[in-house]
Amino acid sequence: IIVGSISILFVVISLIQKSNFLLKPTNAKGVFWSSTAGYTSFLIHAGGPPINFYLLPLKLDKLSYLGTMTLSFCVINLVKLNYNISYYVLIII
Repeated sequence: IIVGSISILFVVISLIQKSNFLLKPTNAKGVFWSSTAGYTSFLIHAGGPPINFYLLPLKLDKLSYLGTMTLSFCVINLVKLNYNISYYVLIII
């Protein structure tokens, strides 16, 4: 429900808004949407829509966009792997 709501919100804001005030990327929005992407990726493996909410208004070229997405999810998955290994070690002990 959260990811669907984020996707619908992005489309509605994109269609209604004439200026880019709400969609203009800032550092605070980058931290918020990246954290949201990590959270939704950790829970339901659906971190794409939140990170796209920040990345698409940047209008990156194709290779920069793909590289940024790949690096973002590499970091997110490494953090998840760290938690999984820690949890596994705690179970063994």
